[in-house]
Parts: sequence; structure tokens; C-alpha cells
Amino acid sequence: MTFKQRYGAIYKDVWALHEQAANYTDGDQYIKMVDAVYKPYKDTPYQKFVQKMLIAVMGEVDRLEVFN
Repeated sequence: MTFKQRYGAIYKDVWALHEQAANYTDGDQYIKMVDAVYKPYKDTPYQKFVQKMLIAVMGEVDRLEVFN
């Protein structure tokens, strides 16, 4: 995969999670989805980048109080 393809896939995966946050009814379901996005990148050179993106998205979801 090229740089553009790999990072494009990561952004796509994380954006889909962010976009769907409003559709989840509880935090446990959302955490499972976060884990599903993270797992393919675990132990790869992209792991830290994906972690940081997911933390940012989770912070934004929390800020918007989606589950409150």
C-alpha cells in the first residue's frame, strides 16, 4: 500500500467511528467499536498514530456528551 492509501484507510476507519458515535446507545458498545478499529493496527508502524486519532475522537465524543 502506498502512503496515501494506508493513511487514507486509517482516516476512513476512524471517521466512520466518529460519524457513528451518535448512533450508539451506550458507552460499552462504543468502546467495542473503538477496539475493532484499533486491533488491525496493533503492533504495526501505524499503532501510535491510530491511538492518537482514536483518543482525539473519544475526547470529542465525550466533550459533546454523546452518552450523557
